[in-house]
Amino acid sequence: MTYLVALGLGILQGVCEFLPVSSSGHLAVAHAMAERFGAEPVDPVAARTLDLLMHLATTASILVVLGPSFLRLLREKPFVLLHAAAGTLPLAALGLFTPLAALSEIPVRATVFLFGATAAWLFASEMFSPASPRRRGMNLADALLIGLAQVLAVPPGISRSGMTLGAGLLCGLERAEAFRFAFLLAIPANLGACWHHLRDLPPNGLSVGGPQIVACAAAFLAGCLVLPPMGRILVRRGLQRFAGYLLLLSVVLALAL
Repeated sequence: MTYLVALGLGILQGVCEFLPVSSSGHLAVAHAMAERFGAEPVDPVAARTLDLLMHLATTASILVVLGPSFLRLLREKPFVLLHAAAGTLPLAALGLFTPLAALSEIPVRATVFLFGATAAWLFASEMFSPASPRRRGMNLADALLIGLAQVLAVPPGISRSGMTLGAGLLCGLERAEAFRFAFLLAIPANLGACWHHLRDLPPNGLSVGGPQIVACAAAFLAGCLVLPPMGRILVRRGLQRFAGYLLLLSVVLALAL
């Protein structure tokens, strides 16, 4: 992998991770398009490892950007840890009993179809969410339902943040609360996925060189830049624009691939 390609993949991951558009789906399409235009095929294990390392980098951006607000939230509402545990439980259970890598390795045409499914979910989340959010805030049932929605986002093309944000809105949460909880859940989800994959690598299977470091650094910096405006966009403008983008992308890619 060249440094330029690594830089491009890192920026793509850093931007798409914090938009409800599926960063893993965009990375899968990027690899497929690169091969279509003459690039050497990428080893699937190496590609998956790089994707997960970049997810670790964007997890670090969550901690940098949202860490102070998470600490304030924990001081004000310590029971949010219980909500986070409940929201993480479904994905953890799936990881214990199912090979997550098999669910993540799907044909790129299936990924294109799932972009359209994510678009439908985002449209539905806005259309059917309560007009007035509840005042009582989140409860354990809400956290569990949001966690169940997160489970559906294992395959590339289904946006994890889109699923959790949409589920939070459908549960009647305020937009800011749904946004904060969606990215709080991202921390254990990304760490768990990386551990699950790295645990199953063969000896000496983890190869980290200059391009991988560049990709992770680019993902981290792009994430730090994108995450703050993403919160403002969600609160003020909603998810419809992202749904429209994904619908258009799925049609274009279905014709191109």
